[in-house]
Amino acid sequence: MLAYNSTRQLILCQNVCVADTFVKRLLGATKEIAHAPRRTTSHENGVIFKGDFGNSYDGILIRPCRSIHTFFLKYPLDVIFLDQNKHICRIYSHLKPFRITPLIPSAQMVLELMGGTLLPSMAQKGDIVIFLDREPDRS
Repeated sequence: MLAYNSTRQLILCQNVCVADTFVKRLLGATKEIAHAPRRTTSHENGVIFKGDFGNSYDGILIRPCRSIHTFFLKYPLDVIFLDQNKHICRIYSHLKPFRITPLIPSAQMVLELMGGTLLPSMAQKGDIVIFLDREPDRS
């Protein structure tokens, strides 16, 4: 599944892992990133972590979720909080390890990305992020 900013018509990440159970939500990027072997030392090829089943992901969608932590991570994350209509309601760029975000009451889900991913996309509060099985037709 890919994350697509339909407001700006840009792909945010190509392969999103969905964390929708209690255990997956609790672990979030901690499980997928910090405890998994690194696939790359840069994010030139977009692969930032590898899951248990050999799938490579470049984002984690945690739902439901209104706050996150970055305990035990070794590098920063870009974090997008989305409301029930998938509008961006809060963005944290380059959230450092061992931090906790405040509770975002309007948030229903969170998309965690490798730090530095959002800068080129120019994502902003109010943008709509949709999740698709394939690349959108831009014609």
